[in-house]
Amino acid sequence: MTGAQSERYHDLCVRLPAEEDAASALLREVLAEGGSRGWRLISAIKRPEADVLLVTWDTSGSFSG
Repeated sequence: MTGAQSERYHDLCVRLPAEEDAASALLREVLAEGGSRGWRLISAIKRPEADVLLVTWDTSGSFSG
């Protein structure tokens, strides 16, 4: 990955609270934060062995194909 590519993507590790309602609220907050920056969500994966969500954003705001 080149320097420009590594700056294009932003990875975030979010520790989810045990309470389901609180986890849902936190997830909405994380998604709103990235969206407010103009970022596009690439992936969100929950690690099965932990209450951790791995989120990857495309910070360029657009896809090239």
